[in-house]
Amino acid sequence: MSFVHEKFDLTEPSEKFAVSKFQHREIERQEDLRTKLGLRTDKPTHHKHPHEVTQKKEDQLTFNFRMLQAMDFLSLAACCTTPPASESQDVRPRPGATPIRFSVARRGDDVTVDPWPFDQPQVELKIPVCRIPAKPFASNDELRAIVPCGGSEILTCIIMPPAAAK
Repeated sequence: MSFVHEKFDLTEPSEKFAVSKFQHREIERQEDLRTKLGLRTDKPTHHKHPHEVTQKKEDQLTFNFRMLQAMDFLSLAACCTTPPASESQDVRPRPGATPIRFSVARRGDDVTVDPWPFDQPQVELKIPVCRIPAKPFASNDELRAIVPCGGSEILTCIIMPPAAAK
């Protein structure tokens, strides 16, 4: 199944201006956050600052960001019929460590993850879902109108290492 996503028309001056404003606000927000965390703002993406304390903070920030991305990826793998990809982006098992990637696969409603990142044998998720017809909708308004009519239920998904799925 394919989906049509809204796209920006950057040849349209008002859309180009809106995107530019968003980018500038985002840069300002990130600089403000970096200042609050005691991190450099002259080169926000620079991770090779020689000062050890700053490097530890940069490593922690990178670790937190990549781990958040990885957990978001696992949540999408649990919520989508087909995971968005078979492998996560790079994630570090601890700050400053060599990056790894998580491989994921669906097993019915469950998801396997390799290598296993948790200190528990499995993670059970209870996901509230609203069942609606699997069909293309003519508009966002049509989709919004059908959602209140859908059946509400709880989907149970077990996140587990591949060996546990056999």
